[in-house]
Amino acid sequence: MKAKVFKFIIPVATLAVTSCIGGQKKPNTKTGFVKVNEVSMVASDFNNAYAPSTGEVKLLVIPISFTGDAKDKPSSSYIDWNDTQINKVNDFYFGQSDSLYAYYSAASFNQLHISGMVAPIYENSTIATSDVCDDISYQTLFDLIENAVNWLEDTQEEINWSEYDLNQDGCIDNVHLITNYYEQEWSEPLWPHMYQTNRIGTLERPSANVYSISNTGFMTDSITSIHEQGHIFGLQDYYDYSPDSEIDYVGGFDMQSHNCFDWNSFSKLSMGWVKPYVINGEADVTTVNIKAAAINGDCIIIPADYSSWNGSAFDEYFLLELFAPYGNNKKDWRKNLSNLGSKPGIRLYHVDARMYGGNSYEYYSDSQGRSQAKLKVDDLEDQLIKSKEDISRWSIKSFGANNSSNWTDGNEGIVQLGNNPLLTLVQKGKHFTFASINGRHTLSSGDLFKLGDTFSFEDYSIFLNKEAEAQELTNKGEDFPYTFTIDYIDEDDATITFNKVKH
Repeated sequence: MKAKVFKFIIPVATLAVTSCIGGQKKPNTKTGFVKVNEVSMVASDFNNAYAPSTGEVKLLVIPISFTGDAKDKPSSSYIDWNDTQINKVNDFYFGQSDSLYAYYSAASFNQLHISGMVAPIYENSTIATSDVCDDISYQTLFDLIENAVNWLEDTQEEINWSEYDLNQDGCIDNVHLITNYYEQEWSEPLWPHMYQTNRIGTLERPSANVYSISNTGFMTDSITSIHEQGHIFGLQDYYDYSPDSEIDYVGGFDMQSHNCFDWNSFSKLSMGWVKPYVINGEADVTTVNIKAAAINGDCIIIPADYSSWNGSAFDEYFLLELFAPYGNNKKDWRKNLSNLGSKPGIRLYHVDARMYGGNSYEYYSDSQGRSQAKLKVDDLEDQLIKSKEDISRWSIKSFGANNSSNWTDGNEGIVQLGNNPLLTLVQKGKHFTFASINGRHTLSSGDLFKLGDTFSFEDYSIFLNKEAEAQELTNKGEDFPYTFTIDYIDEDDATITFNKVKH
């Protein structure tokens, strides 16, 4: 789960949202949908090493200084720690604005509050930079992390370390390490990433298991740390891992893609932060009014068959939200007016986040010839996870789909669903440019559904697979029985009417 950092310059313009975009605002119908107050599963249910995503949660930041033999690493790649750097790191993590703390308070609608500390600098004098970089098994890096945590717990005995292990699994819930070596080669061990050491401690002396690491070269703002924290909560990257590919099925404007904007509603559903409306098919005509997703988390799940939906983010469905310049979207929207314009719009996704369980791996070669371990699935129906009870049956859990054009390059995924993207933004223009290597890969205003726009499965089924080919059924093999129309939209709410199609 390693993050690419994208640097681009976009003209900044003044943000101006019109007071009303128009249409007929309608009240919600009394039937045809349900409001779900609690989803049946969240990301941490699949892996207890993922950090708790609600409540008062602590985060530990450990600055690391390489003071030993640098060997063949040029001195220009080291950015020494000083008081100014430490103060910046503290502000980026725990400040009241433009910080990791502020971002996740807003994203979670104040259901998550992150506190903690930036620890004293760990002066590493035993492990050389090049030894860490050259060990692609990551074990040398894991040794360095273990040394840093042990040193800190030995020297800061006044800290109640159990407070950093809220789920009491013997591991620090949230640990970020920042070195003074500016790694510039993507996928190297010291490039910013999240990973798992599988080293377990005790409640009194928790270890670093799931961790994030970055370096002073990326500490110009809090964005890299916010992105990596998303992985610690259990989110995937939504960009393509295949080498030299610019494919991005979500259009880039997402924290787990191009390190910008708010979390999308699928990400928030995965944490249990939002209470979705769900179309249940009990009415021929259903009208739902929603606020902008960044205001209160409103979103609409549209499963093909409500009776087969498992009650969580981890299934197949369409997902609809009003994308507008509020909260964590506000600043990045200003930077991207040339792409998005000043008016909000409906952002529609197709989600295929079905989770599978098993007890063994099978191995594939990725596009660079490296061996990749993937969950072995012999029976798609039997190994499909439909509930928390199903989770306990298996030692290994994995998404069936991923967002890499070559599925073997993704973090997870199984061979039978290799052509299915995990999360796809459905482009209103009906052309799947995000799926093409030579296509446009950045979200624009024209990709958003606006007043009067309509949706039918027939028109948009190409967004369910990586080949952009039309299909008659959903990936689960179900008829999708709805069309919808945008009846009303303004700067902070929208009305959508769903019509049930007769088959």
